[in-house]
Amino acid sequence: MSKEVLCLICRHVLNNAILYKQYIVYLDDEAIDIFKTTNLIIKKMLNNRTIEIIKDIGLTENEAKIYLANLSLGPATAINIAKEAGVIRTTAYSVIEALKIKGLISIEINGLKKLFVASNPENLMKTYELKKDNLSKIIPELSSKYQIHTGLNFIKYYEGISGFKKVYTDMLKELRYGDKYLIISDIEKFMKIDKDFFEDWVEKRSHLHLSLRTLLQRTPEAEKYKEYGKRINWDIRYLPKDVDLISNLVILKNKVIITQMVSPILTIVIENPGIIQLQEEQFEIIWQSAVEDLV
Repeated sequence: MSKEVLCLICRHVLNNAILYKQYIVYLDDEAIDIFKTTNLIIKKMLNNRTIEIIKDIGLTENEAKIYLANLSLGPATAINIAKEAGVIRTTAYSVIEALKIKGLISIEINGLKKLFVASNPENLMKTYELKKDNLSKIIPELSSKYQIHTGLNFIKYYEGISGFKKVYTDMLKELRYGDKYLIISDIEKFMKIDKDFFEDWVEKRSHLHLSLRTLLQRTPEAEKYKEYGKRINWDIRYLPKDVDLISNLVILKNKVIITQMVSPILTIVIENPGIIQLQEEQFEIIWQSAVEDLV
């Protein structure tokens, strides 16, 4: 293959942002070096363009680099993310913390390792309102890098009220009409996290007509929701009087969500079939023992 043909291919790659690696097998050593160099240049140009657009919507350059690196790697340690991003390790830790607060990175536990996971790039659209047109242009590119490692997803931590809201907002999108939804909670403590958000969220959830059963501490707020539940097929029973919960438990078909309702607010998402089954069985035992508490 002549160098003129190679240059034509490289220009086509540059124009369409596609790396035709299959051509390499037909090239001589000198042509291969030219092609590899062109690939590196294209990758750098695309990455720089993406970083600049993400900076326009409110992230710093290091935040954009760390987010993109984490997105490409999937669940990874801070050291590996820093290396991929080309950011000093000590700087990377503070940047990761900033991205956690913004809901763009979460923590995942895999065995004894603490890994960081970039959120779905579509969350950039929900989190930042500026420069939507520019951002929409790179969402497909980011989504192509998004890796969901189902075998590794075990425990994720979300800190603060912003993390709590993110988990519950995402949950609404994942739920389907008629899904099973089990809760153990003290609804008064739970509502204190953010009453307006919770009431709006419950209203949106009611449209899904879930198979909803709840075990609540008996409180005036719980009594109100018990009356409300009768109108939307929300079955509520009461826990024993001596129970004093500080955590809210939600059991879904594919995950368990635990929220610490007192400071510091912390939400944990567990995606493991064995743990989900155990929590469902424990819920059923408590549910049956709560029959006499029906009012």
